[in-house]
Amino acid sequence: MAMAKRNLFDELMEGVAAMKGHRAGKITLRSYKVEPRELPEVKPKMIKQVRARLHSVARSQVPGHIRAAGAIGKIANSGRSGASTLHGR
Repeated sequence: MAMAKRNLFDELMEGVAAMKGHRAGKITLRSYKVEPRELPEVKPKMIKQVRARLHSVARSQVPGHIRAAGAIGKIANSGRSGASTLHGR
């Protein structure tokens, strides 16, 4: 049984129209509130250890592998340590 070809643009535009109607108070859309999770504590030493373990993975992909992209960015941008400290140089 062959599936019908979808028109993604029409589906997206239908969603945009629904959001516009919701903002105008004309329709009610289902909504959820999600509490943000705490970022794990990540120290530069841990990053170096994980990087050594994931030596075949590109450096830019390491945060995704340890699910700590936000925490690593926070350390890198905090001024406490330079990028060279994070990369073990």
